[in-house]
Parts: sequence; C-alpha cells; structure tokens
Amino acid sequence: MTFAGLSRVTYVGEPLDLGHGIVLRSTYTHLFAANMMAFARAPEGKPHPPPWRATQGGFGYDVEVELVVPEPGRQAPMLLRDTMGLFTCRYSLCMLLYYMEWVHIGRQTGKKLPLRVNDVVDMQLTATGTFFNGVLSADENLQMVSNTARGVLRSFGAYVGEDWRVPQPTPESDGGIGDASPADPG
Repeated sequence: MTFAGLSRVTYVGEPLDLGHGIVLRSTYTHLFAANMMAFARAPEGKPHPPPWRATQGGFGYDVEVELVVPEPGRQAPMLLRDTMGLFTCRYSLCMLLYYMEWVHIGRQTGKKLPLRVNDVVDMQLTATGTFFNGVLSADENLQMVSNTARGVLRSFGAYVGEDWRVPQPTPESDGGIGDASPADPG
C-alpha cells in the first residue's frame, strides 16, 4: 500500500472507493518541525546532551485526508533498491540530512520562518536534482545536502546523474570569455 496525506482538505464520511482499489478516507496527522534548544555544547560527532526544550516558532500543518493506493500483486515490503528510485525516498533522505545538520549546529537562530520554509522547498529541488546532475545554487547548506544525498544514493547503487561542474577555462587561455577578455583588442 502507498499512502498520500492531503493537507488543507477535509473529508467526513465512510471511506470513498475511487476505483482500482484507490480509497479516500478521513485521518488525522499533525506534521510539524519545532525549534529546539539544547543547553550544553555537543561533543565532537555526537548530538547535544539533554535537556532539550521546545521554543517558539517552527511550522506545522494538519493532514486530515489520505489516499490509499494498493500495489497489485505485492506480497512483501518494497525492496530498498526499488524505494531509492522514488522521489519520496529521496526527499525524505534530503530532509533527514537537513535536520541532521540543524541538530549538529545546535540552533537555527537568525533565520526567519519564510527562509526556513524556503529551505524545505530547496530540499524538494535537491531531491529532484538527485535524478539529474544536482542543483545549481550558491546556498552552501543546499549544496552540502545535495552532495551528501547523492553520495548516499550512489553508495547503495541507486541511479544518480553525473555531478554538474562549472566549466573551467583551459590553462592556455587568459581566462577571459570573448569580448570580456582584456587581451581581446575588439
């Protein structure tokens, strides 16, 4: 079975059969990301020791409807190699890496909510980039997550596009491009 949660939608009533075994039904889940504080420095390579406390901020939303999609003929859980080809797996990996860095740093201070939400959208782009040549961005955190996710997927044998590289001028050139070159008399 595959489940898809829908937010900002409500459904009240008996489960609704949409055909081909797909069912729409009422559920409840609250997905959230809370800002947390730790009060002691983290030992090298380890998480911050307790106590941890939730602070104001973060974001969350309610999921009140789910779609249940059967997988005909499936008798066992999906194999890891098959799962790694799914966007949801790659997005989950990117979000895990993003939050691991957040915990490693120990804070997310100085970043307003819209920028944090933008980071979540960036993780969607990063997950998509794992199918292609990566992402083109100057955001260091996004690049760190992208490169790490691509490395993890490669190590498990998943398809990952070739890494995108910025073209470098040849050693013989003066580094200029066309009319912008100081050596170009034109």
